[in-house]
Amino acid sequence: MLRIYLPALQVAPGLTGVGVYSLELIRAMSRLPRREELVIGAPHPEYFAELEELDGIELVPLKLPASGSMGRMLATHTVVPAEAQRLGANLVLGPNFIAPLWGRFECAVMVHDLTFARHPETTTRAKRVYYQLMVRRSLRRASVVFVSTQTVGNELLEFAPETAGKIWRTPEGVSPGYQENGDREEVAASGLTGPERKDFLFVGTLEPRKNLARLLRAHGNLCRGLPDFPALRIVGGRGWEDEGIVRALHEHPDPSRLIRLGYCEPVRLRAEYDSALALVFPSVYEGFGLPVLEAMARGCPVLTSRDIATEEVAGGAALLVDPLDTGDIERALARLAKDRSLRLRLAHAGVRRSAEFSWEICAEETLKGLHTLLGVGEGIPQGGT
Repeated sequence: MLRIYLPALQVAPGLTGVGVYSLELIRAMSRLPRREELVIGAPHPEYFAELEELDGIELVPLKLPASGSMGRMLATHTVVPAEAQRLGANLVLGPNFIAPLWGRFECAVMVHDLTFARHPETTTRAKRVYYQLMVRRSLRRASVVFVSTQTVGNELLEFAPETAGKIWRTPEGVSPGYQENGDREEVAASGLTGPERKDFLFVGTLEPRKNLARLLRAHGNLCRGLPDFPALRIVGGRGWEDEGIVRALHEHPDPSRLIRLGYCEPVRLRAEYDSALALVFPSVYEGFGLPVLEAMARGCPVLTSRDIATEEVAGGAALLVDPLDTGDIERALARLAKDRSLRLRLAHAGVRRSAEFSWEICAEETLKGLHTLLGVGEGIPQGGT
């Protein structure tokens, strides 16, 4: 029997990206009928309180040796392997790229993207160096390597050909609360194109890869000539290397049409999707792009980038742009602002597309991948890449 230790190091206040993935994967696994035992190492066990009484799940508080990203990095190679061995785990599932350096157990890792290799200029120097040193080592140690899109799977094979035969695709999901019409009373939203849909919405950490600076320039160009052009609402906490974003914010010709909201908790974020004219997400690079899926689930039209993983996720249900071409972003914004029929088509297509994703599917494929590629029990090779 597999006894899986899953360190939920990123599940903490201010959930983004990997934290959302870890939390929702664990919750979905807990809802599945399964043969595996799950041991959750949690710095913030309060996020998993509802799992404490479930059979086959053990929730173990995990103390980080330091705060922030340094504490998570140190814990991966100290606390995590020690706890996994103490608790009798025979597999550690690392949800954030890196496998522990030591330990008498199998390893599986989730590789969300290859930003550190494909766009190193968009990451901090410390993160870039750490990932460049550790990811290849983790890929060699891991028996299973998970990716959420075929796009990243192909990139990974190019980056590390030795991963051939151990990559397994597990598409991420949309949380139940985001399903279209799932909580309309809670957020007091109307239908797909209600009259309150008036502003554009950007969602993402304020860091270079998200391409907010170009989006701001495109939006500012339109605001110069069109006094009634829709405002841009910006959701996301401050990230790193954000000098270009700060400069673009200051240079915007009409700051009154920029609404900075900072980090938003899920209930507030759902309300933002429900009242947005469209989500504008022209990221330079993504491994999946959860905001695209969340917006589509809420009936919010989506603009995103072509030739990256978000195009795969959108599946024809989004308006695509070249993220490096400010003029292309500008033209797409203008088109969305004036073309109600386009917005309606994208909204309906997005709801249909988002219904193809769920965290239960992600959890099922994760367990299938482990059994198949580890040769444990009966595996059904439907998700392999």
